[in-house]
Amino acid sequence: EALSPVSFRGAAKAACSLLCYQYGREHRVPVVILRPFHVYGYFEPPSRLIPAALLSAMRGSLLPLPEREFRRDFVFVEDIVDATIRACRARLPPGTVINLGSGRASGVKSIIELVRSVTGREIRTVFGAYPARPWDTDRWAADIRLARKHLAWSPRHTLRAGIEKTWAWFTENPDVYGPRVEARGPRGSRTLRARWPATPRAMPIGS
Repeated sequence: EALSPVSFRGAAKAACSLLCYQYGREHRVPVVILRPFHVYGYFEPPSRLIPAALLSAMRGSLLPLPEREFRRDFVFVEDIVDATIRACRARLPPGTVINLGSGRASGVKSIIELVRSVTGREIRTVFGAYPARPWDTDRWAADIRLARKHLAWSPRHTLRAGIEKTWAWFTENPDVYGPRVEARGPRGSRTLRARWPATPRAMPIGS
């Protein structure tokens, strides 16, 4: 399929794909390209939508969001690991490109409501806190037919199940993100030093 990036980050990804193809041709390495869509889960940067929403639920802080209602294809990190292992073990034609996603697009508002439901906490949102980026599209969803065909793969986790696992990980690892992250769990509440900078605005998009 033709590469047509619309951002510098997208251009960098396209360039990496071309470099891999060329290396494979010159050195006879069977290169296969996996294209994960919006991956979420453990250790995801706090500027992304789901961790930003979970942090907002945990801290009671405001969650600034773009002015537009974007819809993205979210896929849990454990499912991406599974697909990657399957691709390493499969005998695929060199140059095969496989999309990895759920095949369904979820909107920002539905994600926020799901996080509220999973955590049992309120999230105070500020829509329109900053403008959308010029290259953002309203909807992305993966076509995973090749993943099913070549890898016998589709995500095992629903969006809710993945967010539930991510929230459980957040509450067990409150020291991973930002200052003054308070978690209430079996060991009680605690406040630990930050490893990430202060929570930035939430960017519910990928490129």
